[in-house]
Amino acid sequence: MSNTCPICFELFLPPRHQPYILFPCGHTFCKICIDSCAKNNKTCPFCRAKFATIAPNLSLQSLVQMANDKNQDYLNQLRQKRDEMVRNGTFSESHNQANNSALRQMSVQQQSGKSIIDAAVDHAHVQKCKEELKLMTIKAEVMREELHLAQTKMHSSREAIKTKEHSLNLLSAEKNDALERLRKV
Repeated sequence: MSNTCPICFELFLPPRHQPYILFPCGHTFCKICIDSCAKNNKTCPFCRAKFATIAPNLSLQSLVQMANDKNQDYLNQLRQKRDEMVRNGTFSESHNQANNSALRQMSVQQQSGKSIIDAAVDHAHVQKCKEELKLMTIKAEVMREELHLAQTKMHSSREAIKTKEHSLNLLSAEKNDALERLRKV
C-alpha cells in the first residue's frame, strides 16, 4: 500500500487528497482523482472494475498522517540543528571555507583562460549542487526512517500471521477431534 495516490502521486492528506476506497475492488485513490473518474464513469482507474460505492479510507489516512507528522518532526529537528550550527558559527565556517575554495578555484580558472564570469557561473553551479546534495541527504534520511517503519510493521504483521496460523491449526485439530467423537456416537 502506498502513501500516495497512484494517479496524481500526491500524499493522501486531507482535505484535497483524502484517500477514498472503492467497493468492491478495494483500490484507493485521492478525492480529486476519484471525483474526476466518477464523473466520467464508475470504473476503477486501476482494474477497470465497476464500483458501487466509495468511502473515505480512514485507516490509510491516519497512517499517512502519522508518517507525515513524524517526517515533519524529523525535518524540524534537522532545521533546529542547522539553526544551532548557524548560531554556534560552525555552519558559517564551513560555508566560508566553501567560498574561499571557490575563490581559489576562480583564480585558477582565470589563470587557465576562463573568464571571471565563467568562474562565477561554475561557482554558482557548485553551490546549487551542494544545496541539492543537502536536500537529497535529508530526503534519504526520511526514506531510511520510512523504511525502518515499514520493516517494523512488516515484522509485526508476520508475527500476527504466525499467531493466526497457530490458532487456525488449533481450531482445525479441535474440529477434527469433534468430528471423530461424533462419528463414534
